[in-house]
Amino acid sequence: MENATLPRQANGTYLPPANTAAVSGTTISSTAYNTLETDIGTEITNSVDRLGRSAMQAALPMGNNKITGLATPTASTDAATKAYVDTFPIPDKSVTLQKLYHPSGPSLLLGTDSVPALSITGAANNGSGLIRLTVPSAALFATGQVKTVSDVVGTTEANGTWTITVVDSTHIDLQGSTFVNGYASGGSIGGGVAEITLGGGLTMSASILSASNNPGLLPNFLSGLAMNAGGASPNMSIGGGVANDSTGSSLMNLASSIIKNTASWVVGSTSGGLDTGAIASNTWYHFFLIKRPDTGVVDVLFSLNPSTPTMPANYTLKRRIGAGRTDGSSNWVAFTQIGDQFLWGTPVADLAATATMSRVATPLTVPTGISVNALFRGVINASGAGTLATIFTSAFEADATPVNTTNCDLSAAVSGFCAGSFQRMTNTSAQIGVRSTNTIGSVAINTYGWIDTRGK
Repeated sequence: MENATLPRQANGTYLPPANTAAVSGTTISSTAYNTLETDIGTEITNSVDRLGRSAMQAALPMGNNKITGLATPTASTDAATKAYVDTFPIPDKSVTLQKLYHPSGPSLLLGTDSVPALSITGAANNGSGLIRLTVPSAALFATGQVKTVSDVVGTTEANGTWTITVVDSTHIDLQGSTFVNGYASGGSIGGGVAEITLGGGLTMSASILSASNNPGLLPNFLSGLAMNAGGASPNMSIGGGVANDSTGSSLMNLASSIIKNTASWVVGSTSGGLDTGAIASNTWYHFFLIKRPDTGVVDVLFSLNPSTPTMPANYTLKRRIGAGRTDGSSNWVAFTQIGDQFLWGTPVADLAATATMSRVATPLTVPTGISVNALFRGVINASGAGTLATIFTSAFEADATPVNTTNCDLSAAVSGFCAGSFQRMTNTSAQIGVRSTNTIGSVAINTYGWIDTRGK
């Protein structure tokens, strides 16, 4: 009888050694029996022990089959079920696909505050049952922050994400924790990537992060809304733009330009804009951006009143955005707005008079009811009797005596003239002060516009 044995086949099927099969009616050979028994013992030894009394000696190909019935893993080398992997809160030491695809809440993002992680050198009961960590320095951490603890050995209940309390320069308490196990070694807190809760003004919908401005953080904000009057027309054009309302509680967005005429106010473009009464000639009107909070509709209104126009029903938010003046036919006088500057289509001759030695409150063609910086060109002409000096003062300045060599805006020698361009703050009657050294000449003012910051 041949005693050669055959190994298990490549597909794992066991074949007994040759010539070891028992034949009915014949004596069993002890050699054949022993060969078979030894071979079977060897193969049993090489098989997986269901009690786990020996380790695998090679990779275990699953042949596209599943491993089922796994227990919850506890060691770093344990296998895990799909359900465990899907729900396990991975410490945020790095960006992971799981975190990118499955944050723990819909209003969370991944980010970092750039503060490095701290090494943990101890963990103990803080005296009230909470876990107290010992770190080299907690100087860059603050009470109320949310930090992730990981890799602590011994006090493993510390591992996780916690709101912290900074006790002193080297100790941190984990709010809501319970100290159970003594500290052994290792661990870190903070650093890496953490989930960030969206704050006010930020919203996340699907994959889109949107931001909305907080009006309270933009006091007196105004952008765009440039006014333009072509002249000899009842129409005023107002460009699109955004302004915070006068109370700082709502941003009002005029999405596109609008045209308002001198008729009574009706919502929409190419409609009237007057708040009450009938339009008057040669009169200043103040323009307001207005909003109806219940529908969000934004429109434009103008009024004689620079601060409290008569508002349409349900419109409760407003912001003054500029002013315009009617002519003798109750049409708008032509001007162009560039930023905060309002420039007349044709400069207005506001003064042409003999010089005076006392300050004269001189009205200019700029808005009334508010103070603005009037833009004008001044000219003085001295007669043959002597030198003439003139000073232009803001309505809010104290009266000043002009002095030819030290305190004047314009100075003209005998029979000469002098001119310059100026801006001065007016009072609510659109006046500035004009005063000269003597009366031997004349003073002229041509107003070409004004600067109105409109509450910014």
